[in-house]
Amino acid sequence: MKKSLYFVLCFAFFNVLHATDEEVIVTSSLGGATLAEIDSPVFVIKGDDINYSASTNLGESLTYLLGVNSSNFGPGVGQPIIRGMGGTRVRILSNGKLVRDVSGLGSDHLNDVDMNDLQQIEVVRGPSSLLYSNGTMGGIINIVDQTIASKDFEGNDFNIGLERQTANMGTAGSFSYKGNVDGLNLTYALKEVNFESYEVPLGAIIHEGSPEAKTTLENSDLATFSQKFGLSVIENWGYFGFSLGKIENTYGIAFHGEEEEEHGGEHGEEEEERIQADTESENVTIEGAVTNLSGLDKLSYFLQVNDYSFTEGHVEGAWSCRRTR
Repeated sequence: MKKSLYFVLCFAFFNVLHATDEEVIVTSSLGGATLAEIDSPVFVIKGDDINYSASTNLGESLTYLLGVNSSNFGPGVGQPIIRGMGGTRVRILSNGKLVRDVSGLGSDHLNDVDMNDLQQIEVVRGPSSLLYSNGTMGGIINIVDQTIASKDFEGNDFNIGLERQTANMGTAGSFSYKGNVDGLNLTYALKEVNFESYEVPLGAIIHEGSPEAKTTLENSDLATFSQKFGLSVIENWGYFGFSLGKIENTYGIAFHGEEEEEHGGEHGEEEEERIQADTESENVTIEGAVTNLSGLDKLSYFLQVNDYSFTEGHVEGAWSCRRTR
């Protein structure tokens, strides 16, 4: 018995020494996603979710997304914060083109974007946004509309919206049209918003230490007027179109703080101080694409001219800057 066991052990050891190891590599994708898709988490928000919701700023419209927050300064100002990073570390695009404003200079400056009649909003979170643009460690937010259509519209689409907000006695009205007329794709959208300062409920923390209870949050008002027009033609060779857009904003800057009382009676005057910001932008965009070129599948091009102005400060003596691109 011992000899048989010894023989079996020797035979097994001999086979192990002379066996040929074969390496087997197994790869899989959890949930069917490719590596590129895992590294580039892109979230798409439908335009109807924005168009049919209450009017608010860009950051507040995205706060329900995981890892996205907003630095709110009233109804008009709310810059998006992605994974704790905001300002210049989050790139704001409109139809893939950089939005040129001064929002990166301070968190109380609004993003100069038109939130009316959107097709979708694309959000890329985290460092994967570096695949699309430099200097965007926080992420990218791309606001997409159909002002310059790259595909023919089917039929005519009219939308009229009316809105009322009781927290600030605000009103908003909007109108949009999309349609194809004799082979030309036409779009037009208009929106006007007028929000007064927020009402402050009794017992709010803002009342603490105040000799008289305030009924409103000063400088939290907003007035916005925006409109955009687009025209495009689609043929077998590609498409060509142009658009005109204009945005005007006037808003108070809330939470600016109050100076220490130095002389009797001066503190009351500081409470009534008006701090206001005004922005105005006009842009002209020419865009198109040519397909089926020799050696190229597609050639895309665009030209954009933007005139933007920003004014902020005390109503009695505001400072301003102007940029033209």
